[in-house]
Amino acid sequence: MRYLTLEQEFALDAMLSGRNIFLTGRGGTGKSSIIRTFLERSGGNVACLAPTGIAARNLPNGVTIHNFFRLSPTGEPPPGETPYLQELYRTTDTILIDEISMVRSDLFSMMEAILRRYAMPGRERLPFGGKQIIVIGDFFQLPPVIEDDNIRRYLERQAGGIYAFNTGAWAQAEFENIVLGQVHRQTDPEYIKFLDAVRNTGHDLSEYLNMCAANVTGEYLESDSVGVCCTRSDVAAINSTAMNRLKDAGVIFPGSVGGTFPMNDLLTDKELLIKRGEKIMLLANQQNPYSDGYDYVNGDIGVVEDYAPALETVTVRLSANQRLLEVIPSVWFNYEYDVEENDRTGELRLTTRKTGHFRQLPLAPAYAMTIHKAQGQTLNRIHLVLGRGCFAHGQLYTALSRVRKRTDLTLDRPIRFREAMNDPQVTDFYQNL
Repeated sequence: MRYLTLEQEFALDAMLSGRNIFLTGRGGTGKSSIIRTFLERSGGNVACLAPTGIAARNLPNGVTIHNFFRLSPTGEPPPGETPYLQELYRTTDTILIDEISMVRSDLFSMMEAILRRYAMPGRERLPFGGKQIIVIGDFFQLPPVIEDDNIRRYLERQAGGIYAFNTGAWAQAEFENIVLGQVHRQTDPEYIKFLDAVRNTGHDLSEYLNMCAANVTGEYLESDSVGVCCTRSDVAAINSTAMNRLKDAGVIFPGSVGGTFPMNDLLTDKELLIKRGEKIMLLANQQNPYSDGYDYVNGDIGVVEDYAPALETVTVRLSANQRLLEVIPSVWFNYEYDVEENDRTGELRLTTRKTGHFRQLPLAPAYAMTIHKAQGQTLNRIHLVLGRGCFAHGQLYTALSRVRKRTDLTLDRPIRFREAMNDPQVTDFYQNL
């Protein structure tokens, strides 16, 4: 049973009303809990979308925006009119988009144009073809990934910016804005103030930065902290160094992919090297068959004690409570939305079908991960590897807000004031909500 606060229930009621909703709030305000409860209570045909494969897999039956709208890797829509897509989009009542901060402005506009193209007769002039649109996320966190400066300049010229809220489609949707204020992840009032100061650099950060400087440490690989890095190259270097330190040669557990499953979306290595003494992260939830609780949940940290390749099991000791458990393979599915007709009533319903799967042990080295992979997670302890510095708006805040309190955080060096940067467009947007 999932219990919501009064604030969360208010947001849920608004979403269930059928109105267009923008649900936002600081990291740890319970946006994910509201999504899951909405999907349980909604009786409509809801499509759950996200801008990346990782974000989509955090949603029940989630798929990427590119998947649902049949966009090419470069963002081109399907050519011509397709009866199947017409039926799919006309059957859909609500489109829910998580991690909206990472959705590029041109992609958001493209979605709106496609829904109008396939809208029911008489609804072509309505925003998004008359569909309910629910967008969820925090624009103070990670922005859209744009590696080409020419594309960035093009979006700034065409849409006025890179964010979904820069578009005419956003304005036409006339979202009801709901800002969650109660933080559930953090428990330390001083740390909450620090995170708010990072979100809005109009505050004086010097006192907080000096406090965090006391958390600088050079060695963390043997602790239960997870390294959180700005770049993938730092992640690869740290994981390689840590694995090479282990005396055990290890074994490789082969995973399997069936059907259509994007290789870039694999949650761990297809050929997974496991060593005794390795610090690992659990990537799935395993319910205890004898109780209402879980043996382990996604994000738990542990150490490999032993393995049995013939049985496809790895023995892990959890760092939090020193409990020993056997980890077996998990299966992740790739979904695609489809339409199903009720044989008795003829009513069309939105359904999902499995188009592929990835089977592997739900384990990955826990020495380091990128800020992008950490987004949306609550981690017990992190070691923030700033390295050459944050290079995108919202990176620092996203990383810092993964933990509950300041004592759960260590750093490889002191935070520089300029790393607490945010986009003036985002600040103005929130001030005008």
